[in-house]
Amino acid sequence: MRFAENEHAAAVAEAARRSIDARWDDLERLTAARALAAKKFADVAAKLAAARDDFLRAAQSVHAALPAAAKMGERCAVLKSQAAVDQARAELERVGVLPDLRIAKGFPAAKPLADIGAELCAMVKRMRSEPAPTPSEPDYSDLRAMVRPVPQPEDVDRQPERTP
Repeated sequence: MRFAENEHAAAVAEAARRSIDARWDDLERLTAARALAAKKFADVAAKLAAARDDFLRAAQSVHAALPAAAKMGERCAVLKSQAAVDQARAELERVGVLPDLRIAKGFPAAKPLADIGAELCAMVKRMRSEPAPTPSEPDYSDLRAMVRPVPQPEDVDRQPERTP
């Protein structure tokens, strides 16, 4: 009977050791997979950062290349550098790199950046074929944007003379 008990205890200990060894094997396999995924992630992250920088440089070049008359138009606001920064951030939010709080509130995901780029190319082609605007009287929105001359300090301090 003692012999059977000892054999049973030895079998239980061997099973526990095998279970622990199997867990360590799984852990080694998983950490190796994690290391490969980390290397892939680091490579992709570096490429993403470089691609973002290239995109922002290209967007800045686009805005700088606009003719002066076109820079004044409201449609060209989407070609400004800040618009490109906002579009790049929206793309990172759309694909899940950055958290997008709008989606949690039920708003749809932003339009893909590739679609925006194609639409901008079409817009520029249309703008090129449009006739140049003719100079005209400024409308109300132009008048609001105009800057008034700053008065000189002596003009502000001088009081009008009173006539008796």
